[in-house]
Amino acid sequence: DGIVKIGDYVKRAVDKNMPVIALTDLSNLFGAVKFYKKALEAGIKPLIGCDLWLENEIKRDEPYRILALCQTKEGYENLSKLISKAYLENQYRERAEIKKSWLLNEFNKDLIILSGATNGDVGQLILQEKLEQAKAALNQWKNSFGDRFYIELQRNGEGEIKDQQERYIKQALHFALDNKVP
Repeated sequence: DGIVKIGDYVKRAVDKNMPVIALTDLSNLFGAVKFYKKALEAGIKPLIGCDLWLENEIKRDEPYRILALCQTKEGYENLSKLISKAYLENQYRERAEIKKSWLLNEFNKDLIILSGATNGDVGQLILQEKLEQAKAALNQWKNSFGDRFYIELQRNGEGEIKDQQERYIKQALHFALDNKVP
């Protein structure tokens, strides 16, 4: 969601002695090749991923968000196929939305999934205090991805958003510990 230029991003990482950086565009991989080349040229390990819209089957106007990171070339190919399938078969209000079943069953090899914090399906269910449903959703992710599924925590808000994030974090930490999810 940022506007940083790839060259500036890589230079900043070099200046800060960062050995690894990631680029995660929203619903696409448009910057991936340029980013990958620039990072390698600078001696930095590039991580490629994508911030994905995840279809909310109950409230179509309120999709979830998750983050997918590629572990290998096969993971990159799976992510590419997944995004292409969303654009071809499941656009809603000009958004390419991933169906959860695609990710759980067809395209999960060599991908790491971050839960999306308060914007993911698990996070939204936690905030709605639907804890049994949240646990069921978490177990779906865990059963498909194992130790490649992470509960995502974010603190980036003020006021009401900050209060909502803190309420989520408290419960998400319990979920992570109780279910042995990183």
